[in-house]
Formats: sequence, C-alpha cells, structure tokens
Amino acid sequence: MGTFFAILIVFATSIISFFQYGSWELPWDFQASPFFFGALFFFLVISELLILAITSSPLQKAEQNLTPRILDLFREDPQIVWIHRGILFTALTLIALLFYPRPLPVSPFVFVLIGLGIIFDLLHGLIFRIFAYLNPYRVSNMFTKAAEKSILQNRETDLCDSLESLSEISLKALDRSSPSLCNQTLDEMREIMRVFLEESKSIALSGQDKQAQASGITDKVSYTLFYFLDRVEIIYRKALDLGFTHVCSFIIMLLGKASLYAARCDLSLASNGIRFIGSFSKNAEEKGFSDISLKGTCTLLEVSKTIINEIPLNYMDLKDPFFSTVAQLDDIAKESFRKNKEIPIRILIEPFQDLKRFFQSPKVASHQDTPIVMKEIDRVITEWETLDSVMRSFPPMILEDTDEGNKGILPNTEINA
Repeated sequence: MGTFFAILIVFATSIISFFQYGSWELPWDFQASPFFFGALFFFLVISELLILAITSSPLQKAEQNLTPRILDLFREDPQIVWIHRGILFTALTLIALLFYPRPLPVSPFVFVLIGLGIIFDLLHGLIFRIFAYLNPYRVSNMFTKAAEKSILQNRETDLCDSLESLSEISLKALDRSSPSLCNQTLDEMREIMRVFLEESKSIALSGQDKQAQASGITDKVSYTLFYFLDRVEIIYRKALDLGFTHVCSFIIMLLGKASLYAARCDLSLASNGIRFIGSFSKNAEEKGFSDISLKGTCTLLEVSKTIINEIPLNYMDLKDPFFSTVAQLDDIAKESFRKNKEIPIRILIEPFQDLKRFFQSPKVASHQDTPIVMKEIDRVITEWETLDSVMRSFPPMILEDTDEGNKGILPNTEINA
C-alpha cells in the first residue's frame, strides 16, 4: 500500500503542477526536497533495526514457550532475508540517484517518494512476519513447511529436527493445558509423515541422503517412521497421565491414518502403527478410559477394512499386518475383561467376527494368505468362546476385597431366607 500511495501522490502532484504552471514537470521546491526525503529514508532504514531490537524479547519468550529451534527458523526465514535485501537494494538505489551527477529525466522527488513507499511496505511485511513467530499455530505450520522442504532435498537430520520441534511444542502445550495447540502440532506431524511416505516411493528421492549416511542410517523410511512413533508415544503418555482424553483419542485416530500412509508405501510398515494403536488402547483401558480403548478397537478395524478395500494386495504378505491386528485386538479385549469381568464375551468377540467378515470380501478371499489369517482369527474366537463356556458352568460369582487390598473372585454363598 505504501508504494501505491507514493505513486498516487506523484501523479496528483504532477496534475497540480500542470494546472498551475502549465507543465508536467515538478516545481523547483519539490526538486530541492530529495535531501529531506533522503534523511527520512535513512531514518526508516534504521527503524528496521529498531523493529528487530524491540521484537527480540518476544521472540525469546516464544522460544521458551515453544521450542529453541524457533530462532533458527527465524534466521533462515526466506521472507525475512528477502525483506532485508529489498531494503538494502532500495537504499543503495536511492543514494545513487540522489547523488547522480547528470540530470535525471524526472524529478528526484519521484524516485525518493516511491522508494519510501517501497520501504514502508517492506517494513510492514517485516512486522507481520515477526508477529507470525509469536503465534504458535503459525509456527507449527512453519515447521511443517520446513520439514517438507527437507524431504524434497533429502535432509534426514533436518526432517527429524522438525518432528522433534513439533513434539516439543505439543508437550509444552499440554503443560499449559492447551489441547487444541497439541492437536494442531500432532496433525502437522501427521502431514509431514504423509508427505514423507508418499515421496519415499518416488524415484527422484531414491538417491543417497548425505545426512542419513553421515548418521549411519541405512533404512531411512523405517527410521523416520519409528522416530515419529516414538515422539507420538511420549506425547500420548503425558496426555494420558494428565487426563486429556480427547487428545488421546485424537492420537489414536492420527495413528490410524499414519498406518494407512505406511501401508500405501509398504504394507509391512503398517504393523508398526498397528502395534502402537493396540498398546495405547491397552494403556487407556488400564487407566480406566474405556472409551479410548473402544476407539482403538474401531480404529484397528477401520484400518484393516481400508487396507483390504483400497490397497492392491496381490502377491502381498498379509500375515504380518493382520496378525498384528489380531494380536492387538486380543490384548485390548483381555484388558477390558480383566477390568470388567461382567462384560459379555460376545461383545469382546464381535471385533474378531467383523475382521473375519472383511476377509470374506471377494478381493482377498482367494489370496494365498487369507486361510492363514482366518485360521488365526478363528483360534482367538475359539479361545474366547471356550472361556465363555467355562464361565457359564461356574456358579454366580461376586467380587470381594481381600486382606491385601486385591480383588478376588469368590463363590456367591449368600442364602436367601
């Protein structure tokens, strides 16, 4: 806007000069004024340094509240770099024009005024860009863009640094009871993994990563996936301890999406996310958050259904991902039964029956691994049905507290009068 108004002022001044003096040339008074505008110009250049000095304290506070890497991100910000270059270029150009020995085709006032307008715009952009670093939501998005750039340039260490920074922002958000910021940064981490796993299949990214090679990383895809899952686990443990159940549920859903991204890249990679979903759901059930474990069960089933329906499975090994799914569903069911002995066994068996129906789909019915997976599902269902039969043969049971404080199962010896 500063440049626009400067051009508008020049145009208006020229019109006034034409009507008063009969010429489009600016009057002598205006031609003598560049020195004043030159002094004003230098003041504006110095004001850039003042802006940076004033905002240094808020940036340091943002560094403490978010992550130390925010200052590295600020120093390498291309927008800020180009703003500095633009101000310097405009300064040198105006200085050269002000002291140019030959007559200029137009009044120096025109160049000075337009130069001042450009500098106003650059300073305005600098202030707004600095304010963006004080907004944690904008900062998390900046780290995502930096990570995507690292992916395209094969810089594994920089990619992991971005994931680490986002996880640190999530943890500090939980400390300040800001679950929305935590969910936002988690979603940014998910987006990074989506881009990474999609680009990992590209031939353009198949070359050697010098940073990964220097760190001794041989399988970059598996390393990055485990790095991501490890950071998510730290966030989940803290959210679970603090009782942020909606954050825990969001993480379960996020891992379901990440498992699908991994499956589209390499089906064997999906097992990693599936195991984490099962582990997180089991931990939630141990803490008494049965709604989270239920969401984990639903997520595992939805991941299995999507893999079967949307991913080409010809000649793929189905045993590893679906054996992991069956095992995690079984662990969740066992923990649910341990916490609540009165839960109907048929409810615990239902997820396995749903999974069994998925494998009756025409797409995988003829797959070479389907009979093996079905056999494993039937084995687990048989175990639960056997337990149900055994429990039905027992007399009614009641739970009583033992002397040690543990709950023991005792026969109901109450005699009705």
